[in-house]
Amino acid sequence: MFTTLGVTPEMVADLIVADDRDRPRSKQRRVGPSGLGTPCQRKLGYQILDVDRVNTSDPLAAWIGTAGHASLERILNGHPDWLTETRVELPGYNITGTSDAFHLPSGTVVDWKFAGVAAMKKAKTAGADPQYRIQAHLYGYGMTIQGHNVNRVAIVYIPRSGLSSGIHIWSEPYDESVVEQTMRRYEAITTVAEQLGPASLGTAEAFCSWCPWWKPNATDLAVSCPGHIDVPATRVGQPQEEAEEKAGAA
Repeated sequence: MFTTLGVTPEMVADLIVADDRDRPRSKQRRVGPSGLGTPCQRKLGYQILDVDRVNTSDPLAAWIGTAGHASLERILNGHPDWLTETRVELPGYNITGTSDAFHLPSGTVVDWKFAGVAAMKKAKTAGADPQYRIQAHLYGYGMTIQGHNVNRVAIVYIPRSGLSSGIHIWSEPYDESVVEQTMRRYEAITTVAEQLGPASLGTAEAFCSWCPWWKPNATDLAVSCPGHIDVPATRVGQPQEEAEEKAGAA
C-alpha cells in the first residue's frame, strides 16, 4: 500500500495563494496603466471609485507571471543596454505604474506577458490584445516624460508551457495619440462614474468571471456586476486556460 505523503496539493496551493496575496500588485487598488485599456467601462468605473472587490479568482497564472518578471528583472539589472522596472507617472492624473523594461539602443518599451496556449496563438494571428497595446503606449509616454527617446513599444509573449523558441514579439511605433485617446476616455468614464455611478457605464466582454466585481445575478450595480451577458455562475473558478481558449475563439 502507498502511504499518504505529508505534503498535499492543498498545502502547496495555500502557499501560493498566501504569497500572491502579499505581493504589491495584488494589494494595488488604484487605477494603473495596465487597467486603463480595459474594454469594459463599468469595470474601470468600479476601480476609479475604489469599490470593494466581491470576486477572487485563482492566482496561479498571475503568480507564475510575477515570478517570471522577477527573473527577467534579475537578468537585466545592471545591463548597459537595458532599464528595468522603471516607475512612470501620467502627469496630472495621479496615475503611476511600472514599465517592465526599456531597450536603450532601439528606444523600445517592452512589456512581458506570460501567456497560455490560446493567448499565444491569438497573439500570433491577431496581434496584441488591445488592452496590452494601450498599456505599452502609456508606459512609452511615461518614459518620454523622463527624457527617454521612445521609438517603439513591444509586447513579448513568453509561453507558460512549451519552448523558448515559441516566444513571440508584437511591436509597433510609439504613438502618443493612443495615450491622448485613452486619457480622454478615462476622463469621461470618471465623470460618469462619479456623478451617476457604475450602473450608468457600459459593459464589454473582458473575462467577466475573473473581474473583481463580478457576481452572478447581481442586481445592485453600484457594488457588483452580473457580467456583460449575465455570465453563468458555473464559470466561477474557471481555469485561466479555458478563459483564454474562449478569448482565442472570439
